[in-house]
Amino acid sequence: MPCGVSKHWIEIEGPKGERRVELDRALTRIGGPGADVELAGVRRGEMQVWNDPPKAVWLGGADGPRLDGAVLEERHLVDGDVIDWNGWRLRFRESAPEAVLEELPREPRARAATPTARAWNRLKAGLLVEQGIADPRTSKRWSDAVVRGEFDADAAARELLAATPIDDADPRLEERSARLLRDFLMTPVHRGVRGASRKVRVAGKRTAAAAVAQFVIVGIILGMAFVGMVLARLKWDTSFDGWIDAILGR
Repeated sequence: MPCGVSKHWIEIEGPKGERRVELDRALTRIGGPGADVELAGVRRGEMQVWNDPPKAVWLGGADGPRLDGAVLEERHLVDGDVIDWNGWRLRFRESAPEAVLEELPREPRARAATPTARAWNRLKAGLLVEQGIADPRTSKRWSDAVVRGEFDADAAARELLAATPIDDADPRLEERSARLLRDFLMTPVHRGVRGASRKVRVAGKRTAAAAVAQFVIVGIILGMAFVGMVLARLKWDTSFDGWIDAILGR
């Protein structure tokens, strides 16, 4: 079956000459020492270049790369885009798709479990964030994207899992997923008769607590009034007998 295959690479020009870097992985880290592609003179920050879909993401704050003269934060890349960074020039290149013949598997339906994989990837990425295991910079960037209304569940899951490679059998994931399943199983119970009984008990406790609070408040007010009467009697020799008799009609 013919299909289109494109190839991505970056042409780098700078103080150390020219070179070409093939983008043959999902994520290529470019920056200072320790990056997949090191640039001399770069001491802080990191630029990530994603292969599918092609895009560049800057992690490092101010004074970072500029794409076609504009400050780079997160931009999709097209053939010919130029990124300038600390004396280096990086040009993104993409070859035209080539028609190739792809052999169909014998059981495409059985092998193509895309919806299930997508659901698990989203859930796993969420568990990583909840447990504090996920890469904090990636989590922060996607939480900001949610606030901006630019959330993409599949892209977020893909980047979080790529930045935090954790095995599916990790004990932390297994323990949290078990508790999550227990909560799901108990949801119908909470909504049914037991749930209604539980709500009644909670409401009764709240009513009793409110009544006790009212009695306490009334007691405090009466106590303050009594103290005031005693002080008035001691300091000004005030008598409240006539006032009380007038109220009683004596």
